[in-house]
Amino acid sequence: ITAGGASLWETSPNRPAQVHERFYGDRQASLKWIKGVCALEKMKSSKLVLWGGSYALRMEYLQDDYPKLKSFLINDIMVEDQYVLIKAAEKINPERIEKFINWLKSGNVKLNYDKSMFTPEVLKKQIELYFAAKDRIAEIGGNISGVSVKCFPELADIYGTDPCFLPAFIPHNQDSEGPKKAINTICEGDIKGLLTMVLLTNINGGIPSLFGDVTYIGKEYFLISNCGASSIHYACKSCATYDILRNLTVEANFEGATGGAVGYSTPGGQMTIARLVRVKGRYFMLIGLGDAVEITKDISSKFYFGSTWPHTAVRLNVDQQLFVQALGANHVVATYGNYLKEMVYSCTLAGIEYFRIDSNESLERWLERVRYL
Repeated sequence: ITAGGASLWETSPNRPAQVHERFYGDRQASLKWIKGVCALEKMKSSKLVLWGGSYALRMEYLQDDYPKLKSFLINDIMVEDQYVLIKAAEKINPERIEKFINWLKSGNVKLNYDKSMFTPEVLKKQIELYFAAKDRIAEIGGNISGVSVKCFPELADIYGTDPCFLPAFIPHNQDSEGPKKAINTICEGDIKGLLTMVLLTNINGGIPSLFGDVTYIGKEYFLISNCGASSIHYACKSCATYDILRNLTVEANFEGATGGAVGYSTPGGQMTIARLVRVKGRYFMLIGLGDAVEITKDISSKFYFGSTWPHTAVRLNVDQQLFVQALGANHVVATYGNYLKEMVYSCTLAGIEYFRIDSNESLERWLERVRYL
């Protein structure tokens, strides 16, 4: 093992040889390496679709270097206008919409209508956009591993309806029409967030990733509360679809002209937290191991806005101010389980520096790295 490894260092015909790992009697460690390497290679053969592109709400970090990403991390990035979805939504068969509504009702989803923001007519428009996206994914074909929809202002304000059913139901393996492929979905053209989601999903065996805005950072926990929706998979830990549905509440969103947010509270459990960021043109991965905690009345009192959104409370046990300083985006990504080692192997092979965000010492090293780039 040592002689072969030394020879690889000497010749280094490629990056895998240069960063090879040596496993001496540790089968479980080698399996984690296999998962990490295969997750990256699977990612490099897939493609993303961004409806509306990126750079939402003038957030500079959403702009990116697509050719660079395609050179080492993803096979292709397709950008389409949101009008592709709007035009297709207008042609959706009404019977498909009614069947979807009945599916929601049979699963005991709570539909809390009001007089303007979330009405039965608005619900139908949101379902139309969902089916338009689902059909477009099938039409494109190929190995699509993730999609993004840019809400503001084109869909949420100008078209007049929030597309929240896309990030809620596309990343789930079943809907009113039966089983389907679950595909990671994010908002705002957040390509680095989407890439993080895809990598975690490739590692954990195909389970879609959770994502959302960091809306509160306290001393005991921080909140992930996404604007309108995230994968419904996290409404119920390891549950069948109908158990998931009964934990959902759709009611008026706080954003856009009209639309319902698909709300739920994520159950407790160990979670891997991750986020791909870019500083001065260089990519870094922030990773950590946290614990999702039950959302109590005290925690829900911290929902300063977006009370109808999906919420996840995570404990990282790090300094509050350091954590605020360290985050390089509004969105973070998470999945149940400990996949830190697999993420390390993926990042090492891809040439991405990684830093732990569940340690004050590592947070300080990350901040020093940023300051001296």
